Amino acid sequence: LGVDHPAWGGMTVSPSSSQIRPSRFLLYEFAVVAGVVALFTYLLLPRVAGPRSVPKSVLCTQNLKQIGLAFHNYHSDQKCFPPAMMADERGNPAHSWRAWLLPYAEAPQVLAQYDFSEPWNGIHNRRLAADTPTMYSCPTDDDRAATDYVLIVGETSAFRTPAQPATLSEIKDGISNTLLVIEAHSTKIPWIEPRDLDESALQLRINTPGAIGGHPRGANSLMADGSTRFLDGSIDPKLLRALVSA
Repeated sequence: LGVDHPAWGGMTVSPSSSQIRPSRFLLYEFAVVAGVVALFTYLLLPRVAGPRSVPKSVLCTQNLKQIGLAFHNYHSDQKCFPPAMMADERGNPAHSWRAWLLPYAEAPQVLAQYDFSEPWNGIHNRRLAADTPTMYSCPTDDDRAATDYVLIVGETSAFRTPAQPATLSEIKDGISNTLLVIEAHSTKIPWIEPRDLDESALQLRINTPGAIGGHPRGANSLMADGSTRFLDGSIDPKLLRALVSA
């Protein structure tokens, strides 16, 4: 059968089988190419949009934000922050604030393993020391046996003494201007150990051994209001002292 179309000046065109085959072949080629492109797109998307594409420095900041949220959840429930160290009836260090925050953080698996009926270095709990929970470990630090986030304990800081709880109302310098948690990779403190940095021995410089630091340019920190701040390695020691002071 012919097709009479005005655009062809009244000519009758009869498509033959030889004219149909090339068009079908082209459609087949197009379908194959489109399928290959779709397959490669599917394989590459997880690498582009997945969790692995998030910079480790960002994940470090997210850890601190999670810690800050847990601190404020605790404060809303208990009307104070947990002390740096929970003491037993004899006054001996029993639990770190890092363990005490577990019920207020998104860490159900770790919470289920930690035994509050025994001290941090008890037979059961000390087995947990070698594997620091994600929220207490900076992704850039390969040492899983130590935490990267600590408090500063001292008479002018937010935590006056290890066993004394802190409250937001006691922070006179402004909660957005006061350090709550700092990043310190080189302290080698196990996450379950109730030990932090002593303000009196604190070096007011970034990336010095045993003190604040963790990244080539500086260190992340958590302020008392729950916000995070990057402390540049060139920060003025006077400003750092002011941030430590509550």
